[in-house]
Amino acid sequence: IVFLQLKRNDADIYYWKSKQGREVDFVVKKGLKIEMAVQVSLSLSDAKVKNREIQALTDAKAELKPMRFLIITEDEEGMEKIGNTSVEIIPLWKWLLRG
Repeated sequence: IVFLQLKRNDADIYYWKSKQGREVDFVVKKGLKIEMAVQVSLSLSDAKVKNREIQALTDAKAELKPMRFLIITEDEEGMEKIGNTSVEIIPLWKWLLRG
Protein backbone atom coordinates (compact mmCIF):
# COMPACT_ATOMS: atom_id res chain seq x y z
CA ILE A 1 0.00 0.00 0.00
CA VAL A 2 2.81 2.41 0.87
CA PHE A 3 4.59 1.70 -2.41
CA LEU A 4 1.44 2.30 -4.44
CA GLN A 5 0.70 5.57 -2.66
CA LEU A 6 4.25 6.81 -3.25
CA LYS A 7 3.93 5.92 -6.96
CA ARG A 8 0.62 7.80 -7.16
CA ASN A 9 2.50 10.87 -5.94
CA ASP A 10 4.89 10.57 -8.89
CA ALA A 11 7.90 9.71 -6.76
CA ASP A 12 11.01 7.82 -7.82
CA ILE A 13 11.21 5.04 -5.25
CA TYR A 14 14.24 3.02 -4.27
CA TYR A 15 15.22 0.44 -1.68
CA TRP A 16 18.46 1.06 0.20
CA LYS A 17 20.82 -1.14 2.20
CA SER A 18 23.72 0.21 4.28
CA LYS A 19 27.21 -1.25 4.35
CA GLN A 20 26.28 -2.66 7.77
CA GLY A 21 23.34 -4.52 6.21
CA ARG A 22 20.58 -2.26 7.56
CA GLU A 23 17.70 -1.67 5.19
CA VAL A 24 15.44 1.28 4.45
CA ASP A 25 12.16 0.22 2.86
CA PHE A 26 11.67 3.25 0.62
CA VAL A 27 13.96 6.08 -0.39
CA VAL A 28 11.98 8.74 -2.23
CA LYS A 29 13.84 10.81 -4.77
CA LYS A 30 12.72 13.77 -6.88
CA GLY A 31 15.22 14.71 -9.53
CA LEU A 32 18.67 14.45 -7.98
CA LYS A 33 17.44 15.24 -4.47
CA ILE A 34 16.56 12.58 -1.91
CA GLU A 35 13.34 13.80 -0.34
CA MET A 36 12.53 11.15 2.23
CA ALA A 37 13.51 7.86 3.86
CA VAL A 38 10.53 5.71 4.85
CA GLN A 39 10.36 2.65 7.07
CA VAL A 40 7.20 0.54 7.37
CA SER A 41 6.61 -1.50 10.51
CA LEU A 42 3.49 -3.07 11.97
CA SER A 43 4.45 -1.88 15.45
CA LEU A 44 7.30 -0.21 17.31
CA SER A 45 6.25 -1.53 20.72
CA ASP A 46 9.16 -4.01 20.75
CA ALA A 47 12.34 -2.09 21.61
CA LYS A 48 14.42 -4.27 19.24
CA VAL A 49 12.17 -3.44 16.29
CA LYS A 50 12.11 0.26 17.12
CA ASN A 51 15.91 0.38 17.45
CA ARG A 52 16.35 -1.51 14.15
CA GLU A 53 14.09 0.91 12.27
CA ILE A 54 15.71 4.00 13.81
CA GLN A 55 19.23 2.67 13.21
CA ALA A 56 18.51 2.06 9.53
CA LEU A 57 17.29 5.65 9.22
CA THR A 58 20.40 6.86 11.06
CA ASP A 59 22.58 5.07 8.50
CA ALA A 60 20.54 6.58 5.67
CA LYS A 61 20.89 10.03 7.21
CA ALA A 62 24.67 9.72 7.26
CA GLU A 63 25.01 8.44 3.71
CA LEU A 64 22.01 9.76 1.75
CA LYS A 65 21.11 12.93 3.65
CA PRO A 66 17.33 12.78 3.01
CA MET A 67 15.19 15.78 3.91
CA ARG A 68 12.53 13.85 5.89
CA PHE A 69 12.34 10.65 7.90
CA LEU A 70 9.14 8.69 8.32
CA ILE A 71 8.10 5.45 9.99
CA ILE A 72 4.65 4.21 9.01
CA THR A 73 2.96 1.89 11.52
CA GLU A 74 -0.41 0.28 12.03
CA ASP A 75 -1.57 2.65 14.78
CA GLU A 76 1.36 4.35 16.53
CA GLU A 77 2.08 8.05 16.27
CA GLY A 78 4.75 10.40 17.56
CA MET A 79 8.19 11.85 16.96
CA GLU A 80 11.67 10.45 17.61
CA LYS A 81 15.02 12.19 17.33
CA ILE A 82 18.08 11.18 15.32
CA GLY A 83 20.60 13.69 16.57
CA ASN A 84 19.14 17.01 15.46
CA THR A 85 16.70 15.40 13.00
CA SER A 86 13.10 14.43 13.74
CA VAL A 87 11.58 11.12 12.67
CA GLU A 88 7.83 11.23 12.23
CA ILE A 89 5.93 8.11 13.29
CA ILE A 90 2.46 7.95 11.75
CA PRO A 91 -0.31 5.37 11.36
CA LEU A 92 -0.86 4.14 7.82
CA TRP A 93 -4.47 5.37 7.66
CA LYS A 94 -3.46 8.90 8.63
CA TRP A 95 -0.58 8.96 6.17
CA LEU A 96 -2.89 7.79 3.36
CA LEU A 97 -5.34 10.60 4.13
CA ARG A 98 -2.58 13.16 3.49
CA GLY A 99 -2.59 12.12 -0.15
